[in-house]
Amino acid sequence: MNKKQIELLAKDIHEYLVKHEMWVDVHIYFNGKCWSTNSKDNSEFCYNESKYFEFEDNPKKYFEYVAENHILSMSFEGSLYDVLNAYVPNWTKYEAEFRAIFTKYGLYYQLGNAWNLTCYEI
Repeated sequence: MNKKQIELLAKDIHEYLVKHEMWVDVHIYFNGKCWSTNSKDNSEFCYNESKYFEFEDNPKKYFEYVAENHILSMSFEGSLYDVLNAYVPNWTKYEAEFRAIFTKYGLYYQLGNAWNLTCYEI
C-alpha cells in the first residue's frame, strides 16, 4: 500500500469510530504519525468529535506487537476496546463492520494485547 491509501484507511477508521461514538481514547499510527483523541501533551481532548490531533509518533514506543513492515497500528480504550474484546451487546455486528474496513484495503488486523492492534496484508 502507498501512503495515500494508508491515509484513506485511517480516515475510514476515524469516520467509522466517530459515527458509532467510539472515537474515545484512540490512537491511530500510520505513515510516521498519529491521529489521536488527545494532544501529544494530553492538555486537550476531542472525544466523539469529527476532529483529531495529529503529531509525529511511532507505535513501537508504546507496545510490542507492531508489524515489522508497519502499515497501520492502533491503541485504544473505551468503546472500541469493549467491542473488540466482546464486552458490549451486538459486539459481533460492530466488530464485523470494523473488520470490513480493513478487508476493503486487502488487510486484516490482529490484537497484540487487548488494547492494541496492528494490521497485515491478506
